[in-house]
Amino acid sequence: MAKRDYALRVAKRSGNQEQWNEYRRLKNFTNRKIKSAEALHYNNLIESAENPKVLWRSLNSVIGSNKQEGSPFQVHDGKRLVSEPKSAATKFNKFFAAIGSKVARRLNPVSKDAWKKYETVKEANNQSDIESTWDLQRVRQKTVQRILHSLKVNKAAGLDKIPARLLKDAEMELAPSIAYLVNKSISDGLVPDLWKVARVTPLHKSDDKLQVENYRPISVLPVLSKVVERVVYSQLNAHLHQLDFLYQHQYGCKRGHSTEQAITQLNNWVLESMDEGKVTSLLFIDISKAFDSLKHKVLLHKLEHLGLSERSLRWFRSYLADRQQSVLINEELSEPHTITLGVPQGSILGPLLFNVYIN
Repeated sequence: MAKRDYALRVAKRSGNQEQWNEYRRLKNFTNRKIKSAEALHYNNLIESAENPKVLWRSLNSVIGSNKQEGSPFQVHDGKRLVSEPKSAATKFNKFFAAIGSKVARRLNPVSKDAWKKYETVKEANNQSDIESTWDLQRVRQKTVQRILHSLKVNKAAGLDKIPARLLKDAEMELAPSIAYLVNKSISDGLVPDLWKVARVTPLHKSDDKLQVENYRPISVLPVLSKVVERVVYSQLNAHLHQLDFLYQHQYGCKRGHSTEQAITQLNNWVLESMDEGKVTSLLFIDISKAFDSLKHKVLLHKLEHLGLSERSLRWFRSYLADRQQSVLINEELSEPHTITLGVPQGSILGPLLFNVYIN
């Protein structure tokens, strides 16, 4: 490229045709080299992708992402268009906060008779309550430091504006204080209110961009809340494995399990039935707003039957209760709304608690 640029300057000064021919030769040679280098680079990038997530990230870097530019700034409130960012954010927040309750109201409430039936079935299957009491344990400073070290620095900060990069870069200095906060939360059975506030960004799914129902919420929680969640997740997950509680063919939201395994298992069942001359029917059920409409009372009841101590149940009760969210559009933040149902979107514990709920 340097030789090409030098040849261009010489050709311009001299006006000699041979110099211009030399410049064109070097320009064509350079362009071929650049294209070849780019092709090799992207080929290596795609071939070295360890999993589908990395592969798609590589492909997006090649072809460009299809993400929308900026946040939505116009929505319809039923009568008129709302274009002011704070008003639009408020409209989105009301919709996102209420969707779980709307779905839950369409479902039959869990009655006392249903609980009695649950108890009877449990006893019939010899699945009595866990006799030993399980308790959340305090963690060592080294464990917290290891969690801080594993933080992904490209993740956005929550409403507390504490970035993961800061916590990771200062892990040795901050680990003692954060370990104290985590252990204080566990011993008191309380989760700080500031760790339960989510910043939500609307992401357009499809169809009319003026309708709020065509958007899905992307929630970002404070990074510090992820630290205590990671501690609790590790302990609860180990307890569930020890009890062999989760159904073996539950493939969603489980580490070491994937949709490929679910499809393989389904394929095996169908082929076995075909070999035996049977007819196979499949029933697919879409659980509408599954994470958003989960009832805390039911989940806590199931956790109690897993042998959790009163202090541990108090922690989970505090973790689920009084959660809030605010929607951010064009740097304008809506007033917070309290979430009374569901597990926290964007959380570490949410998928595990959902599996306990539907197990």
